[in-house]
Amino acid sequence: MKYTLVGFALPIASVMLIFILAITVVGIPVAALLGLLMRIALLLASLFVSFALGRTLLGLLKLQNSELVIFIIGFIMLSLLFQLPYLGWLIRLLALSLGVGAIFYFVRKSWPRLTAPPADSAVL
Repeated sequence: MKYTLVGFALPIASVMLIFILAITVVGIPVAALLGLLMRIALLLASLFVSFALGRTLLGLLKLQNSELVIFIIGFIMLSLLFQLPYLGWLIRLLALSLGVGAIFYFVRKSWPRLTAPPADSAVL
């Protein structure tokens, strides 16, 4: 639930921040970079939700499969849910919000490890 709420608010806040940054000449490159990062997160969000859905479904059935099979099953199920009349748009919004929130929390949790210098780079 927390991921979904954060994932819903994050694109809205990002659009406002991008607009404010784009007004200034100095902020245009930052706004462009932030816009690209948000677009990437929106594109990848449903893929992460597809994998999580597949893992949940196969976990409930007590089946073990490769990660590719898990992703394909989740992707097919999510695609079918997107096609439901009257509910498809709501499921798509929830999936995107959940995916963006999960990506945000993953990057936030992994940031120290992502920005740390490599262990083998010794200063001479």
